[in-house]
Amino acid sequence: GRWVVTELFSDEGFVKKQKTIKDLAEGLGFSIDQDRLFDVVFIAFRSRAKKIIMVVSGTHGVEGPAGYDLQLKLLEDRVHEKLPADTGLVFVVALNPWGWVNGRRTDKNNVDLNRNGWYGAPPVLPPLDPEINALVNPEKCDEQWYQELTAWLADPAKTARLRTQVFRGQYDNPKGIFYGGKKRARSLVQLQEYCKNFASTCQHLAVLDIHTGLGEWSEITLLSPTDDGVDRENLKSWFGLGVQFPNRANTVTDDLLDFFTSVLPGNMDLTGLTVEIGTIPFEESFPILVMENLLHHQPTATFEFPSMGTMLPTTQEGVRRRFSQIFYPPVGCDSEWSALARAGFMPIFRTVVRGLAEL
Repeated sequence: GRWVVTELFSDEGFVKKQKTIKDLAEGLGFSIDQDRLFDVVFIAFRSRAKKIIMVVSGTHGVEGPAGYDLQLKLLEDRVHEKLPADTGLVFVVALNPWGWVNGRRTDKNNVDLNRNGWYGAPPVLPPLDPEINALVNPEKCDEQWYQELTAWLADPAKTARLRTQVFRGQYDNPKGIFYGGKKRARSLVQLQEYCKNFASTCQHLAVLDIHTGLGEWSEITLLSPTDDGVDRENLKSWFGLGVQFPNRANTVTDDLLDFFTSVLPGNMDLTGLTVEIGTIPFEESFPILVMENLLHHQPTATFEFPSMGTMLPTTQEGVRRRFSQIFYPPVGCDSEWSALARAGFMPIFRTVVRGLAEL
């Protein structure tokens, strides 16, 4: 059956959040576009402008509340009133509604939307090394598994190898973590359709895709998959050394920014940023991510760590709660994290506005 860690990750909680942001946006003169109640919400101001800033929340569903908080902050501060006349603003609210409601990173088909940005057909990637696959897609999560995983994560060379193979995504195991799917996810079909509204008028689209979970507590890391070209030069000009440009061999395959590259018309320039807000260290969060995925696919799974005390959750509810806390710390009543995230994000948004104005 359905589990509810807090009302936030439930049908009722999700609908309340949707109504709050839609009512506020409509009162400020934004247009609202949504097919059905549990579909993606598109909120737009000057959607036919020459330049558009798009702020995306909930590419990974359980991370949606964090991005939503930032979108709400932008509305409350009426940032649209300070935009240049040739610039519009679009909020994509909860790109993965099912993932938000169910407290999962993926959609209902276990597809990671940030690995689903491929064009034409899924990429062909080498399989995970068997020893890595046994750690990230185990048959059970017990003390032996945890000790083997933590031993890997304590070795920098092995950690780098694991992250390279796992984070790039995979397209062969529908029940495995970071599964990119065999067909375009419904949410991305909706997003592609919505982009047609401004395809003929927008000359430059700047995308801020908000994520949580990686990095130091509440600190923001800016990532771009762009290796060269105008996009990279724009970001270097706007943020200097503040943007990381991971090597393509050591980063996500076919993420949301790749999706935009594949579907936007050739005459539209794209500047894309992944905005990653840190929570807890990778070596602490990754085992929980593996446990949650196992629990989703094996609802009767048990977790026994007799010699580890309270280091790891041992109940299904505990696994789910810890998982949600990793990606949205206020579930654990940490309101300071949200305040710090908002304070860090606003200068980034203003920098993008200034950068676009100079183009």
